[in-house]
Amino acid sequence: MPSAWRIFTKKDLTKNKNVAITGISNSKKNGPGLRNYAKDIRKVAKLYHGLDPLPDPETEKIVDKLILADAVDFDFPAYDLITCVSTLEHLGQYPVVYQNYRYLRHKVFEKMLNAAKKFLWVSFPVGLNYQEPGEMSIFNEQELEFILGLIKPYKNEVGYYFTEGAQAGFAWRPSIKEKCVNQAYKKDLGTQALCVIEVSK
Repeated sequence: MPSAWRIFTKKDLTKNKNVAITGISNSKKNGPGLRNYAKDIRKVAKLYHGLDPLPDPETEKIVDKLILADAVDFDFPAYDLITCVSTLEHLGQYPVVYQNYRYLRHKVFEKMLNAAKKFLWVSFPVGLNYQEPGEMSIFNEQELEFILGLIKPYKNEVGYYFTEGAQAGFAWRPSIKEKCVNQAYKKDLGTQALCVIEVSK
């Protein structure tokens, strides 16, 4: 698995006085996912805003401000760095269900891309079509290509990663796009293929 914090260095985050970060997360199974990495970001961010559709008192203790809003309707202000770690696949599945969730998560990605002044860091599962109603939906190859088209004008790094099953304790390792987009989802193993995108402006 790539280091999620490679770009979260003191040099990147503290060389400017007005640094702000937002993370979007709503992991139903483990509680708001912001909590999973908020403490790491807090160590280097001068100003840290979180965005989540559901209240989370634990995350609220870490961030400067926890914004309770649906990312679909949220008007993103400009931030130096925006992170969205394994969250877009849940958008439109809960707590608000949208039938056109694929279109809406593309629009949310585009909004984050436009709002990120310096860095955007996003990860999401990829593979063959699969939806777990009320939980998540895998990004298929067509959706991935749409996202890749949006980031073309910018300096970017795209990585693909595979695991035999993170929930079973197997490590993530570098892989290739062709393998990941053709990976069938196995409910007992969870997500096995992941795309990680870093955009620099």
